[in-house]
Amino acid sequence: MKIVDIDYYAQTGTSLLHKTSTWLKLLWALMLVSLVVLSNDLKLFAFVYSALFLYVVFSKLPARIILPLSLYPLIFVALFILSASPITFEFSMLLILKVLVAATSLILLFTTTPYKELFIQLSKILPGFLTTALFLTYRAVFILATTLENIMKALYLRGGLSIKNPRRSFKVIGNSVGFLVIRSIETSENMYEAMRLRGHNGNIKYLDESQWKK
Repeated sequence: MKIVDIDYYAQTGTSLLHKTSTWLKLLWALMLVSLVVLSNDLKLFAFVYSALFLYVVFSKLPARIILPLSLYPLIFVALFILSASPITFEFSMLLILKVLVAATSLILLFTTTPYKELFIQLSKILPGFLTTALFLTYRAVFILATTLENIMKALYLRGGLSIKNPRRSFKVIGNSVGFLVIRSIETSENMYEAMRLRGHNGNIKYLDESQWKK
C-alpha cells in the first residue's frame, strides 16, 4: 500500500465524511478510540464495527484500500492470543473487535481528511513534539506495510507457509514478525538521523491555506 493512494482519496473523495469538518472527524475518532479503551461490551463493539464496515462498503470510499489496511493489526492480535495463557473465545473476539474498531476509525479519518489539514488542527491543541511524533508515525506505517507485503510475497514464493506443516509455518511467521520489528526500529532511526541532518529541531511547522498562498 502506497501512502500516495491515501493522500489521493483524502484530497479527491466526495463521501459524507469528506464534507464533514476536520474537528468533527477528530472528535468522532477520539470517541471511538476512547470507547475501545474504556468499554468491554462485546455486543457494542460488534454493532459499532458492523456499522463502520457497512458504511465503508456502501459509501463512496475505496473499500479495497480501507478494509485490508484495517486488518493489518490483527497479525499482532493473533500472535498475542496464541502466545498468551489459555483465554476464552469471548475475550479473543473482544480483542479482535476492539482492534478492528480502532483501526477502521483511524483509517477512515486519514482517508477522508488531507493529512495537511489534520496535522494543522492537531498542532493547535497538542505539544509540537507530540504532533511531530504522530506525523512521523503516520508516514512510517505505510513503509512498514510495504515491508510486510514484501515479506508475505517472499514467503509465498518460497513455500514458507504450509497447512501440512503448521509447526514450521508458525516458526516462519514468528521469524517474520521479528524481522518486521527490527525493520521498524531501523526505519525510525534512519528517519530521525535524516531529519537531524536536515536541521530538524523537534517541531514541524504546518501552514494553512491562507498562509502558503501569501
